[in-house]
Amino acid sequence: MYLPAALLVPPPLAYVHKAFNLLWQFWLHTRVIDRLPGGLELVLNTPSHHRVHHGRNPWAIDRNFGAVLIVWDRLFGTFFDESWAPGAEALVYGVVPPIRGFSPIWSSLVEWQSLAERVIAAPGLFDKMSILWHGPGWRYSAKAGRCRSFDVPPVGHRFNPAESYDPPLPHPLVTAYATAVFLHTVALFFMSSAWAASAGSAAVAAAVFGSSLHCVTALLEGGTWAPRLELARLVVLGAAFVVAVHPAAATLPFSEASRQLLGTAACSVPFQAVTLSLAVSGVLLMAMLAWGWLRGPLDASAAACGKDQ
Repeated sequence: MYLPAALLVPPPLAYVHKAFNLLWQFWLHTRVIDRLPGGLELVLNTPSHHRVHHGRNPWAIDRNFGAVLIVWDRLFGTFFDESWAPGAEALVYGVVPPIRGFSPIWSSLVEWQSLAERVIAAPGLFDKMSILWHGPGWRYSAKAGRCRSFDVPPVGHRFNPAESYDPPLPHPLVTAYATAVFLHTVALFFMSSAWAASAGSAAVAAAVFGSSLHCVTALLEGGTWAPRLELARLVVLGAAFVVAVHPAAATLPFSEASRQLLGTAACSVPFQAVTLSLAVSGVLLMAMLAWGWLRGPLDASAAACGKDQ
């Protein structure tokens, strides 16, 4: 949507516009603010309007697409006011069916998996192709013998359950470690210089930070495979620190990429100390989990969560 702006206005101005656009959308994600005064609700996208956009009630699907202005939804018939909910039905947030997991990687891929499953389930080439150009409610019906559109089920249906995904926390040591890893990842994200280096370096950095957040969510969800994945992540990140910091590794193929990934963190002795302490404690804790020395609390969490990852 920003391509016309990039072609017609100076790029710095387009970037500033995008930044203000995203800043406006940030504060909309709240239930604390009810409605704005005056006529602002008629023109602007507000927390009230944006709550409808994130609802998975049938009447909230495909509504209120506007980022800053709500007038476009009013013009094109996609506007729905929060007060119009039938029978004062409460909003339930999420997508249909709900994503059972917090991983940013899984959240980005789960709809592709759903699309692939629907394509595979359709018998003929025409039906398979039709799924690709129709909406997400379009799928093959064995009863009808063809593809057709399915309505969004009401909240409480097995494909649209009323309860939210809320697994219990694992062992307190695992919870504390996952929190520390998250804060370390956030700090490293802002210290990295890979974003400005090249497209390849930025892609590698995105993969590293994405996998780190994936490990954090897997640990908090009680995944049985999470300790081994976290051990692999610690090995990779530790190798990157060694290659970036040690003078003897300057000639290695990945030394420059490692320095770009770590940015100012590679030169910060306090950050290196924090990273080393976190890595050592992480290896010990993950080894205890992987080899069964802390299995009791983690197994109880995974069983209550209903997932065996």
